[in-house]
Formats: sequence, C-alpha cells, structure tokens
Amino acid sequence: MDVHASAASHWPPAAVAALLCLLCLLCPAQALLAVDLLRLDIEGVTGAGWSADGMELRLVPDAASGNIAASLRIERLTLPEPAGELRDVTLRCDAVTVTAAAYRCKRGRVLARQSPLDPVPFTVSAEYRRADGRLTLTSPDLPWQDMRLRVSAGLAATGWTLTAEGAGLDAGTAHGALGELAATLPEIGIAGGTADVRLRAQGRGERPSRVAARVDVQNLALSNASGSLAAEGLELTLEARADLPASGEGFDYMITLTAGAGEAYLEPAYFDISAAPLRIESVGAVDVADGTVRIENLRLDHRGVLAAGGNALLSSTDDGLAVARADVDITEAVFPGVYITYLQGFLTGTPLAELQTRGRAHGRVTLGEGRLSSVELRIEDLYADDAEERLAIYGARGNVGWNAGPDPRSSRLAWDGGFVYRLGFGAGAAGFSSTAERVTLDHTLRVPVLDGALVVDTLEAQGLAGERPALVFDARLEPVSLAGITTALGWPALPGKLSGELPLLSVSEGELTLGGSLVARVFDGTARISELRIEQPFGASRRTSADVTLDGLDLALVTDVFTFGRITGRLDGTVRGLEMVQGRPVAFDASFYTPADDDSTHRISRRALSNISEIAGSGTAALSAGFLGLFEEFRYDSLGIRCVLEGDVCSMSGVQPAKQGYYLVKGRGLPRIDVIGHSREVNWPRLVAQIAEALRSREVSTAPQSEERR
Repeated sequence: MDVHASAASHWPPAAVAALLCLLCLLCPAQALLAVDLLRLDIEGVTGAGWSADGMELRLVPDAASGNIAASLRIERLTLPEPAGELRDVTLRCDAVTVTAAAYRCKRGRVLARQSPLDPVPFTVSAEYRRADGRLTLTSPDLPWQDMRLRVSAGLAATGWTLTAEGAGLDAGTAHGALGELAATLPEIGIAGGTADVRLRAQGRGERPSRVAARVDVQNLALSNASGSLAAEGLELTLEARADLPASGEGFDYMITLTAGAGEAYLEPAYFDISAAPLRIESVGAVDVADGTVRIENLRLDHRGVLAAGGNALLSSTDDGLAVARADVDITEAVFPGVYITYLQGFLTGTPLAELQTRGRAHGRVTLGEGRLSSVELRIEDLYADDAEERLAIYGARGNVGWNAGPDPRSSRLAWDGGFVYRLGFGAGAAGFSSTAERVTLDHTLRVPVLDGALVVDTLEAQGLAGERPALVFDARLEPVSLAGITTALGWPALPGKLSGELPLLSVSEGELTLGGSLVARVFDGTARISELRIEQPFGASRRTSADVTLDGLDLALVTDVFTFGRITGRLDGTVRGLEMVQGRPVAFDASFYTPADDDSTHRISRRALSNISEIAGSGTAALSAGFLGLFEEFRYDSLGIRCVLEGDVCSMSGVQPAKQGYYLVKGRGLPRIDVIGHSREVNWPRLVAQIAEALRSREVSTAPQSEERR
C-alpha cells in the first residue's frame, strides 16, 4: 500500500514536524510497517536564515527488520554564508528513530550535486527535537575544496549556529578555499605547511551575528609575487572574533596573533621569530559606511625586542587603508633587536644600514591627519657603531621631544664619545629646542676632537615639515694635530695643525656644502679648502668637489715625512675643480710650483732627482755615473708640475717649456741637472702607482722606467 500527501505552500518547520507527528499518531508502528511507501511532497519550508524548496520525503518501512528508512530530496536548499545555495540535495537514512521527544537519524548519507561542496557523498547525523523545533545536523567528513571537515549546524526558531573544524589541513588548499569566500584575501603563494582550523558562526536570519575562528599553523612557507612578504618554518596561532549588528553597517572585532617559531619578512622588516616570539592583540570596530577602522586597543609584545601599545583610526583611501590618527606608547625598545627587526630595512642604502647597536629606549609617538604630530623618547646607554668605520656614537642618553604644534619642546642628549670616518671625538652634551619646522641648538657646543676641539655655534635643522629639510651648521675648529688626523685615516703622519672656520656648513637634499674656507697650518705653510661640496656624504656613491690652495709649504718638512728624497725650498699649489667619487679623483686642474718670490735655499737630493726622473721617464743612470756620482745634492732654480685630469688621462706640463718637452726641475749652477718630461698625456692610475712606488722605495733606483704614453 502506498500513501501520498502533498502541500503546495511554504511551511514553517514546526508545521512540518506537526504533520509528521500526526502521521505517526494516526499510523501506529504495526500499521506503518504494513505500508510499502509513504511519500510527502512539500513546496517549501522556511526557517531562521534558511529555506528549502521542492522537498520530497519518502518513508519506506522494513517489516523484516522493524526499521523505517527515509530519504529526503530537496531541489534547492539555501543556508547562511558561507554554505550559500545548494541544489539537488539528497539525504538518505536507513534507520530513522522516532520517539516522543525527537526524530533521529544516526547514520545518514548526503549528496549535493550542485553546490560549493565537492559532489561526493558524506555522512551526516540529524536530530529534530519536538519540544523546541531545533534541528541539529552533524557531519564528520564534509567535503570542501579537496578537504574533509567536521561540521555541525543547529537550526531553530531562536537562531542558528554553524561550526566547522579541520585538522592537519594543507595550508595552500585552505588558503585557496578561503580565497573563494573572501575576495580581499591577499594573493600569496604557499609552498608548505599544515593548519588546524575551527570556525563558529551564529545568528538569526540570513546574516550571522557573531563569527569566531581559531587557526593553528605549523611549518608554514609562503611568499608573494613582489617579494615584499615571505615566511619559512612559521608556527602561529590566530584567534579572531567579530560581532555583527543586524544593520550590517559594520562590526566589532577582537584579534590575537601569536607566533612562536620560524622566520618572516614583511617589507622592510625582518622577524627571527624563533629567537624572539611575537604576540599581537587588537580590539576595535569596522564601520563599513564611512570606511574606517577604529583600533581601540593594540598591544605588541615582541619578546626582548619591542613592547608597545596604543590606539588608532584608519580611513579608507584610493590606495587602501591609511593611518588618520594614532597614539603609540613604546614601553620598551631593546637594541640590537629593534634595529635589526624594524629599522635596518628602512635604512638600506644609507650610512646607517650596517650598525652594531645596543641600548634601550621608551616613549610615546602620535600621528594626526596622517602625519607625525609628536615624539617623546627617552634613550638609555645607546651604542651604535658602523661596520665600515664611517661613524659611531657611544653611551648616548637623554630625551628627545618634538611636536607639530607651535609650542617648542626641549631635548637634551649626552654621549661618551664616538668617531666620524675614524676621527674620534670625546664626551659631550647638548640641549635642543624644537618646533614643527626646526630643531635648534640651545647653547654653544664644544666637542673634543683628538688634541683639539670642534666648537659649534649654530646647529639648526630647518624645513622639517616640508619636502626639503636642511641642516645649517656654523662652527670653528680649534687647532688639531695633523699627525693624529692622518694616522687615523691610515696616511703617513703629517706635522702641523689643522684649524679654521666652518661658516654656513649646510646639508640639504643629501648634499653638504661649505660656505667658507677650511684653513690648515701644515708644513710651515697654509692649506686652504674652499667651495667644498659633498653629495651623499655617507652614501655608497659619495661625490666630492672642492678647490684647494697651498701657500709657502716648506719642502724640507714635506720630504722629511715622505721617503721621496730631500728637497729644500718653498712650494705653492692650486687644485681647481677637484671632483672625486668615493675618494677617487676623476677630474681636476692641479699645479705645484716654486713661488716666484721664494728666496730660500733651493737644494734637491740625488734620491729626489732619481725619483722625479723615473716618474718623468727620463732615466736615472746618468746620476750615478762618473762625475755626477760624487754629489749627493744639487742646486735648482725652480721646479713644478701641472696635471689636468679628465677620466683616466692626465694632460701634463711643467714649470716652463723645454726644447723637447717641459721642465719638471730646472737646474742652476754647476753641476747643473735638469729633469725634463716628454709625455704630454699619461695614464693617471699608472702615474699614481709610480709615485706610490717612489714613496715606498728607500734605495736610489738606477734602472730606467718609462711612463705609459697615450
């Protein structure tokens, strides 16, 4: 006997349950077993956030076993996101238990042929409680995007819940599946890793009112196409919760991220998480209507590196979210960790890119309208040492204050010492006043430098709020021993003192300019540097230009320092248009010569003549032969050399023209020795090598040496 009933309208779940109860009451178990087929067609059922259309329920009693088999076919089943719409859904249960309290199916099988799920049958258990009309569905092996999840769902008049769990999931597969649900998920490539996932959602109607998730990731390896994001061996736990109001205009959130192992790069910051585990907590709200994210509380705990907290407001722009306002309290910043992790990447390509650091700092930083608005930092025992020996500071301590408002802030720093390009400086302290546009030295600062001092009268950073900040520096150098400077630079120790004014020394757009001249008393004469300009003074492509003038240098003192051979007399010189790249000359017009009014004794040793002759390619054999070999020194009238350098070619001339060439040394008296150069163009690197060899030699060479000609 077949029994068939139909309903041609949408029913609430309670009405369907009542109909089933009525059938069970009217048909006792013995009578129901006598029925071959009981079929119920229902046009649709609508519940809180879900609906089913085109339902066909079949009950097939089995008199032999005493069980009742049931199948339910649904043409279209609409569930809350992310499940969405499922079509052609079939539920089969071989043994349905009917009691006064509930209807249960313990081992059902489901197939959804058109849905976001894979078209693979899966197991489901179902229970419908008659008292409150709650339907519970549980599946231990729900297929989704090549994964198997344990899923449970509860549907009732008061609302619905949905829980999904997966263990040991492939991280790449899980990310791809989530990417189909969230179009804004970042595009990254995952090369390895596993994930344990637990998701829970609840709500009334179609929209969830709360969504919570926990994701535990092991051995994650990932990167993006641009290289700005990468990770290896990452182990982390992400816990998140969002409360969504019925209006749909936004939501409140809470997020906790804990990373315990691995390495990560988030341009430009590098994280060695195995050495320093990381925890981030954030609580706030998202307003979809005005496109803002309000971070009410943010806490960062990077063990042994950085501890900070604060709040912020992010606003939506064409380029994404931007910081509109932020208040950040830095509880502790520990060097070198904070330098290596957070600062070094920003400093790549600058003189501060390879520092050895230690020390601590704490303070507060605020931003307003997308710009830095105030800084208050306390520095404690900070050491920073450049690996290339360009600069260093030792034992720095004090407070740094700045704000974008009209009221000035005071700062004070002290230090134990340091160096700039191997030139050491001593302990000192300085006070500063700052406003939005400038930072100014409060009082004259005297910094010990070797056996002298640098006295700074003016130090002012200008235009800090603009696109072209500049530094103005007005100082004077109290006499410093040249021997100490040259030794520190790895040069031969030179006698004399370096001193002078440094008026209007300024730094702007990466260029250092000297407004006046730097004067040094050296070799009983004067050396003056003017028109000094240095581009990228601490950079990898440092470029220097200057003019140099030498007045009245005592050649006896000069040649006593360099093992070139003794010469007496005075020397003047000029170097015009000097251009150097990373300390290597690439252009200049240099002349060194005997002053016209020099009435001092002019004597030159046989060794000096020999070296000059070798450099000039004139040969030296005659100096050691016959009569001339009896003399150790000779008189000269004048000497000089001029080199105009362009690239690697030096255009040469001397103190005056000769019949064939030019005089480098013009002799006087008897015996008279002239040194004449013949090459008009010489290779500059070869010339430098010959001069260096002459300075290193302590023997008088008699072997002729010719210069490379061009």
